[in-house]
Amino acid sequence: MSPTVYGNLKMAAASLKSAKMRSFLTMLGVIIGVVSVVTVVSIGQGIKQQVGREINQLGPDMITIRPGNALQRDNTEGFKAFFNTSVNGSLANGDITTVQKTAGIRLAAPLALASGPLAVNGKNIDNQLVMATTEEMDGLLDKPVEYGEFFNQADVEDQPDVAVIGADVAQRLYGERNPLGSNFDYLGEKFLCAAL
Repeated sequence: MSPTVYGNLKMAAASLKSAKMRSFLTMLGVIIGVVSVVTVVSIGQGIKQQVGREINQLGPDMITIRPGNALQRDNTEGFKAFFNTSVNGSLANGDITTVQKTAGIRLAAPLALASGPLAVNGKNIDNQLVMATTEEMDGLLDKPVEYGEFFNQADVEDQPDVAVIGADVAQRLYGERNPLGSNFDYLGEKFLCAAL
């Protein structure tokens, strides 16, 4: 080691010893800065991966079709809205048949959303989100059920009002996690719990 480098190291060590508190605070500031940057980058990457996983669960080739106009054009104001959420129209059975017959479509399932109370023996759960669909939804969601099986065409022919419920709803409504074969009321109609 050259005398100049040795002298510089000796002077730096002496400076650190003479100002211990300043050296400690400087070191602490550098450590906190590095940890902060690493934490922020890690959180950002984690959120990016989680959002990507959730999008990929639905499938990169899934298309949602809604009734109404997606764009409204006004000559004076340009585009009023990209998505028109106030459309009161609906899709008909012929529309789902057209989609199913379209080249390149593997599965198509209608979906309607509603909310209302669920009831079993006088026990109510208010404002539950209910999705009405067909057996093709099982293939689109590709989510395994914990108990039972997602309903199929034979189930619907035997019992037209068949439902798949969540574990939280089962616990709140029936007081158990596996109420397969039990009935519940929704808007005056009886539904059979086929899976959850």
